[in-house]
Amino acid sequence: MQKKLLSEGINEKHLILVADAVLNPKAKEYLKMLCNEENTEIINIAEDLKGESKEVVLEALFKTNKEKYSELLVRSLSDNSKFIRDKIAGLLSSYEGCKKQVLGILASKKTATREIAAKILMNFDMREFKVEIEKFAEKEKNEKVKILLLNIVNADYLDTEILESANSISSYCSERLKKTSYTAPEWMVVEGFTDVKYEDGNVLSKDVITYIISKYSLENVVERNLTAEKVIERCNKADLDALGSEILNLWINNGADTKQKWVLALVSAIGGFNVVNTLKTQIDVWSKTSRGAIACEAVKALALNGSDDALIIIDSIARKFKHKQIKKAAGEAFVSAAKMFNLTEDDLADKIIPDLGFNKRGERVFDFGSRSFTVSFGLDFSLKITDNTGKVIKTMPKPNKSDDELKAKEAANEFKALKKQMKTIVSAQSLRLEMALAVNRLWKKKDWEKLFVENPIMHNFSLGLVWGIYEDGELKDTFRYMEDGSFNTVDEEEYNLIDNSFIGLVHPLELETETLEGWKQQFEDYEIVQPFPQLQRKVYTVTEEEKEMKNIERFAGTKINGLSLVGKLTKMGWYRGSIQDAGCYYQFYKEDEKIGIGAELQFEYLGVGYEDEETTIYELVFYKASTVERGSYVYDEVTDENTIVPMKVPKRFFSEILYDVDRTLEAKTGFTANWKMDR
Repeated sequence: MQKKLLSEGINEKHLILVADAVLNPKAKEYLKMLCNEENTEIINIAEDLKGESKEVVLEALFKTNKEKYSELLVRSLSDNSKFIRDKIAGLLSSYEGCKKQVLGILASKKTATREIAAKILMNFDMREFKVEIEKFAEKEKNEKVKILLLNIVNADYLDTEILESANSISSYCSERLKKTSYTAPEWMVVEGFTDVKYEDGNVLSKDVITYIISKYSLENVVERNLTAEKVIERCNKADLDALGSEILNLWINNGADTKQKWVLALVSAIGGFNVVNTLKTQIDVWSKTSRGAIACEAVKALALNGSDDALIIIDSIARKFKHKQIKKAAGEAFVSAAKMFNLTEDDLADKIIPDLGFNKRGERVFDFGSRSFTVSFGLDFSLKITDNTGKVIKTMPKPNKSDDELKAKEAANEFKALKKQMKTIVSAQSLRLEMALAVNRLWKKKDWEKLFVENPIMHNFSLGLVWGIYEDGELKDTFRYMEDGSFNTVDEEEYNLIDNSFIGLVHPLELETETLEGWKQQFEDYEIVQPFPQLQRKVYTVTEEEKEMKNIERFAGTKINGLSLVGKLTKMGWYRGSIQDAGCYYQFYKEDEKIGIGAELQFEYLGVGYEDEETTIYELVFYKASTVERGSYVYDEVTDENTIVPMKVPKRFFSEILYDVDRTLEAKTGFTANWKMDR
């Protein structure tokens, strides 16, 4: 299309401005495509683009050639948009080659520009520019910027010898606190905090904790602090997690003041599973108490934590969380994490699934010193505890006098954490696998084996499902994975997986009746309970009547309570349509960008904040994904041009969309036959 328009005399500058104006996913890809060193038009016009377009172009150019385009980004730090300034700062903060250019804009007349420049420079070793920065600090009239500059001048350079022992780092931190006259906030009584041991086994002075706090409390942002992390990475992880939990709970109990949101950055840096689990709980609490903004910051803190537990929670929030703002924040955080690891989001989600300390047999030993207990799990993920003699016991016993006090205490705490982790992971992975079934996700054989054979948690899932071999997206064979590591067919014959095959979850609509019934019988015979409906999944196909129609009307006329409709569709990954006059909306939609198709369920209306009323369902429409603009007081809609008739919708997508709607409408309250007249 681009080549055709250019050949017809359309100026490329005009094409760029059109893409800037519409900025849908295709326009973004077009702008990214133009960002190469030969295309001077996009470079010349980059600074004139609008917010999100400008961000897309500047990031693409920077990734193309950091050295060449860093100056362009530095100039854009004077942009009036805080969104743009923050995005650029995020890019430049990881590129030391820009520091001399950034130093130059400390002379800017704009306070916001000087502030963002100082924040970028805090990420680098600026000792060679100490004199220049001191001069800027002397002239600086804004107190906040002045403090930032003075902190660059007095920056910490933690050399190896300082980090050698608990004594050396304690002495250093005490000296730094005296020099800067820093004291922790009044609500943080540091002397009463949990002791933290250093890597040499000695307890750190409380000045070290105060020092770490100081590095995060300087600015009220949720960002990493590389200097503090040098100390943190040398400390005992369990002690840090206990300290993080103490600080986080104290802050929450004090009202979780957004003016102290830096606490989230602090606890994400020092915390382990307990901090992560508390953040997960609070995100849910805040979302229900109209504190979406601080919940989004907590999602960001989870991403900064970067642990597998944290990323699993973010992935789960991005897939099923009801609050759209928080769900979007989680999605963006997970995409950023995937980019950092150079992986797709699906591959990262696979990579971060922990084994929770279980061996390949699905066993984990908890050592009390004089006694030990083996924990294993069944197909339903219930935990079974066995003592030294092989006797099955109902609960993990409390430590007694004959046990090693320290070992027994740690083992008991680990078992408590395990139960919480197991619940989180089983819920998240059940959702992921059902979504993988819905969208026909495929794994290469080696990746499938790594995930479903080697990981004991996912191995357990794989035993309860029917798998398929796919070629060019078409199902060729089906098999079941057995507990002994072998594979068998629907006829219970041994099956061999060939190399380079692609494996996915079989959808019942792909199976002939005889094969489907055969698998059902085999699962019944062996009393295998599936982790989610697969073989018993309801299947939906286009009816003869619908083959002649543009839309699906089989649900039309159904009446349902709005809260029920909203709750169920949101949980299944649908989004609310545009809010229009009087705060009303008339659709829910779901899109699959990989196949380029969306579905829109239309209904009478619901009002934001007034959903606890009855509404009537109208048509279900399929359309080309990303062709309908959504937002507040946006009146775009599915047109005849972008409608996709039911017969042309992929069978699995069609079936899954109708499965979502049918399950949602199980809670119907009535029916009206004359719904068309009431529209």
